[in-house]
Amino acid sequence: MDARPAPAGTVTPAGQPTPAGQPTPTGRTNPTGPASTTRPARPPAGERGSVHVADRVVARTAAEVARAVLARSLSPGRRPGRIGVGGPGPGKPRASVVVADGGARIVLRVDLPYPTDIPGTARVLREEVARRTGSLTGLEIHEVVLIIDRLCPTPPPRLRSGRVR
Repeated sequence: MDARPAPAGTVTPAGQPTPAGQPTPTGRTNPTGPASTTRPARPPAGERGSVHVADRVVARTAAEVARAVLARSLSPGRRPGRIGVGGPGPGKPRASVVVADGGARIVLRVDLPYPTDIPGTARVLREEVARRTGSLTGLEIHEVVLIIDRLCPTPPPRLRSGRVR
C-alpha cells in the first residue's frame, strides 16, 4: 500500500484511518490523525458510574410483583384489588423497603382470602418477591418480611338469579 497521504479531496478506502490534516469521508479535516489513537481507553463498565434505585421504586416493584403472584395463585374470584371497590375482599399488597449496601430488606403487607393455604401462599410470596424484585432492580434482596394484615372471607358462590322454585 502507498505510504503517502491521500491528496486533498480524496477518500481513503473504507476501514482505513484518515491521515492527520486530510479530509475524512464526511468532508471534515482530521487535525489529529486516526481516531483510534486519539481517544483514551474506556474504563470497564463497572467503573464508569453507578445507578441508584430509590427505596420507593423498589417498594412499588415488590408490591406489583406480590400482586401478580397473588393474582396468579388465587382463584379468579379472589384476586387482590382495592378494598371497597367491587365489594369486600383482599386489598392491594403494600411494601416498604430499606436499601443499604447494595441490598434491600422488604416488608410486605398483604390481605389474603379465607380459606387459603396460608403457609404455602406465604412461602411462594416471599420467594417470588425476592427473586423477581431482585432481578428487576439489580439489588440483592436480603430479607422479605411478610405481614398478613387480615383474612377476607370469600362470599359464597351466587345462586342463579331469579326466583327459586
